[in-house]
Amino acid sequence: MANTKNQVNQKNAIKKREINLNYYKKFKHISLRVEPNDYIKLELKAKQLGFTTNTGKTNVTSYVLNRSLKENAELLKELNDYKQIQFQIRKMGVNLNQLTKKMNQLSGSISSNELENQLVLIKAELRAILTKL
Repeated sequence: MANTKNQVNQKNAIKKREINLNYYKKFKHISLRVEPNDYIKLELKAKQLGFTTNTGKTNVTSYVLNRSLKENAELLKELNDYKQIQFQIRKMGVNLNQLTKKMNQLSGSISSNELENQLVLIKAELRAILTKL
């Protein structure tokens, strides 16, 4: 009896999968509401990237679908770049804190030239990071 119950469960599972597959074979309709400014931005971006129909009309739907489903290596690269920049800024903050601590410990015995040189280095590092943005 347990064997036939198992077979019935397996048949039901197969039917459910078939129903699900049939469900997904049909096109689905998705509605999306956006503010007018956001739509204009999407439309401009779609036009820039060449998402147009045969008639030359901008195809915002294809653009949104493409951007949402496609793994975008550029976005992942940008995210990685931002993480690296964040790391560099954090390191510079640590260096600045160490410099401030040293200056406070020496209480006047640090030369203004040494302090100025350190600040010039920090400024150069910040400029390098900002050019990456």
